[in-house]
Amino acid sequence: MKALCRTALAVLALGAAGLAATHFLLDAELLRDAIAARLEAALGEPVELGAVDLSLFPLPAARIRDVRIGTPPAFRVEAPELRAGVSLAALLTGRIVLRSLELDAPRVRLPESALGSTWKSSRAAPPGIQLAITQLTVRDGRLELGSLALERVSLRGSLGVSREAELAFAAELPGIGRVEAGKLELADLGRDVAQWRWNASAKLADLDLAELRRRFALPAMWGSADGTISGSGRGASAESVAVALESGDLDLKSALLRFTGRTRLDARFPGAIALDLTDAALALGQSLEKPAGVPLKLTATLAEPARALRFGGLRVESDALRAQGELDLGGPSPILDLHPASLDFSALGSWTAPARTPRAGRIELASARISGNPLELRAAGELANVEVPVTPKLTLRVSGPASTDGTLLRSDDLRVAFAGEEIRAAIAYDWLQPSVRLTARAQGARIGPLAEALWNRSDISGRLYARLELAGALAPATLSGVGEFELQDGQLPNISMARAAGLERSLDEPPGLDRFAKLSGRFETAGDHLDVSEVTLVQEYVTAALEGKFWLDGMRADLSGLVQLDFPELGGPSVRPILRVGGPLDALEIEISEAQTDDVREMEAKLIKAIRRSERRERREHKQRGEAHGSDG
Repeated sequence: MKALCRTALAVLALGAAGLAATHFLLDAELLRDAIAARLEAALGEPVELGAVDLSLFPLPAARIRDVRIGTPPAFRVEAPELRAGVSLAALLTGRIVLRSLELDAPRVRLPESALGSTWKSSRAAPPGIQLAITQLTVRDGRLELGSLALERVSLRGSLGVSREAELAFAAELPGIGRVEAGKLELADLGRDVAQWRWNASAKLADLDLAELRRRFALPAMWGSADGTISGSGRGASAESVAVALESGDLDLKSALLRFTGRTRLDARFPGAIALDLTDAALALGQSLEKPAGVPLKLTATLAEPARALRFGGLRVESDALRAQGELDLGGPSPILDLHPASLDFSALGSWTAPARTPRAGRIELASARISGNPLELRAAGELANVEVPVTPKLTLRVSGPASTDGTLLRSDDLRVAFAGEEIRAAIAYDWLQPSVRLTARAQGARIGPLAEALWNRSDISGRLYARLELAGALAPATLSGVGEFELQDGQLPNISMARAAGLERSLDEPPGLDRFAKLSGRFETAGDHLDVSEVTLVQEYVTAALEGKFWLDGMRADLSGLVQLDFPELGGPSVRPILRVGGPLDALEIEISEAQTDDVREMEAKLIKAIRRSERRERREHKQRGEAHGSDG
């Protein structure tokens, strides 16, 4: 009996459904218009639907062709076909409730001004028709977001009967990469579509960075990346976007810098952008390079408009460099402004740098601007104990204010310390020429520590008072200038005029024989040597005047002049020619003439001239052998 009742009820229900469906089959356009009215009410956009076919089995559904939503160029959807599933239970009560929507190959256009239309539907929504979409499916769609197009878009989820929806999506960015495992959450669906709130997230896979650069006019870069993207907003406007990308083979370059290798980018718009270059190699210009594995992180905020590529609030964090400032990548060449910045040369030891790069000390910059091609630097700051190697045993420690103006580095008051002593210097250096102007002053610096560092000699001493002015291309043979010096209360090996004159008091080499009260003179640079004039040597009972040349290669002297000997045993002043003061600075040879006739003096002069020719020839041959050895190496 119970089975019979259940069968009767089922037949009755099917009959009722059939009657309701038959009603709409007889007026298919009524169903189509009802769907259009509800879509217009939900989307706030005009809806055009083409021919419609209805079917009952397996469940009631409508197949509608030629779907168009919106008015170009605003939000617009075009699809060859829309399949709408109708609730069977609702049909039994004479209502239309849409339970599913399926779109194949739809095309959606979202120009920049896509949403926010003031259009109002003139079509009245029939009573008893509702949207309760429990299954929304989109296959092989195309979404155009301004100049960006997404292909093979798939969408699956439900709208339900509430004002919220949750959808899964995926897509391809032709030539760029893929969007996978996407999730879209919608809210406020009962309002105009321009007021819908949304949150979205997805994975980004196999992004082609070179194509991304071409599409969006980004700095020159190559490689691939994977990551995630998420965002939220209302209507067609994104209120926030977050992107996290990681590349194992990024290659990005500009006129100022280049970095290659593993890089991680975390960016929020609006908000901060963080770039981790720890595992990437970075090259600044042609001379300075950070190898992979040395920590370096940059953070900044992208200013509006984003396409201008201007970054504010820049922070550079590494062991060697810490800085704040702004970066502009939107112009013909990049511009980096720093204020302040600090460079630690000891930490820079883990970088690859030119051989003469200081390996200790700091530079504190109050401000700096570095700009593109050719490289220009405008900066002002302070050097603090910056160590500049000169020889394996001699290192200069430089401190003081310095500034740059384009390509010119200058300082008017540098303190240069070496071997415990200090001199003052002013310098102007143009690194594009390259050329230099230098003024150096010594005010009583001890010469002994310098001699010990340069020549490993502890028997040279004195207090140095000197001034040097040099200018020219940055090479010893091309620098020109003048200088003067005075060495007081010192000692120089073999400088004794008493010994050179063969005086008896020098035979036993008494202590202090090579001491002097003053050694002074003037000089002018001339390529590989100095033209020395007005050299005065004052020793006990001795005054000598010299002139000649001082060869920079080997630090060798070649001087001659006169000496006045006032030793008591001579019975009065004796003026004699100094035929030659020659040899290395720390091992001088002095020859004083004792000739009494012109013939002997002429013979001595010819002999000295021959010796000098021989020495010059030896120096040339030695230099040629060195150059030949260098080219063979």
